[in-house]
Amino acid sequence: MNALKLIAAFALLGTSASLAAPGDQIDPKEYKDSVSLLLGTQGTIQFKQEGDKVTRATLVQDPDQKLQGIRVEFKKQPEFLALMLKNSLPNALRYRAAIRLKGRKGYFETSLIVPVMAGLLSYETWQDPIEELILFEFKLTDEKLKQ
Repeated sequence: MNALKLIAAFALLGTSASLAAPGDQIDPKEYKDSVSLLLGTQGTIQFKQEGDKVTRATLVQDPDQKLQGIRVEFKKQPEFLALMLKNSLPNALRYRAAIRLKGRKGYFETSLIVPVMAGLLSYETWQDPIEELILFEFKLTDEKLKQ
């Protein structure tokens, strides 16, 4: 990994996501191609790629080496929860995310989700007591790192 990519990856580490405004509850079942992550989940989200679209998001433990995807790990750190994503797709990937807090039934969309640049790591962090994180509406973009 060259120095610029390494710097960009660590710059993203400081990014923190926050909850949507109260009342912005969503139903993740309305979104196809969603992936549910419980705290402690790790694996690879693989897709079927059709041009600039990715469909059939599936979380797998033993990835098909013929398919590209996103390595994912959702874990507890001492002072926050962290979602680590490593993009092996040829383009940047955008997605939306919803969370369900511990002891709650409803889901709320998070904000400040950054794109996962091709070939790089991306981190999202929360201090909220998240029990489940749902990633959905994945799409490839032509975004590049700003230099």
